[in-house]
Amino acid sequence: MRNIYARKQQFLTDFIKNEFGENAAIYGDKAGLNVVLQVKSRFDEPELIDRALEKGVKVYPVSFYYFDKDNYKKHNMVLMGYGHLSFEEIRNGIRFLKKVWF
Repeated sequence: MRNIYARKQQFLTDFIKNEFGENAAIYGDKAGLNVVLQVKSRFDEPELIDRALEKGVKVYPVSFYYFDKDNYKKHNMVLMGYGHLSFEEIRNGIRFLKKVWF
């Protein structure tokens, strides 16, 4: 399973870099079955989540994990899980996100 998840993680990060280019930064890609994606977009976190959901792609808020939510600045960041997705679902999801975020 470790090898499968490692390949999915590499595929996800490479595909994001290829599709989003300089418009995104990836954090936490060395551990776990999710990554934090910071998007250079005019949309804030709730808008990124809503626009993704309109295309059937579920991403999650990062602000939920901040202790001091009053000082959390909307950094256009979302949490993306990939462990349960196929390579095709990852590819399609990233392409949908590119369309609705940029």
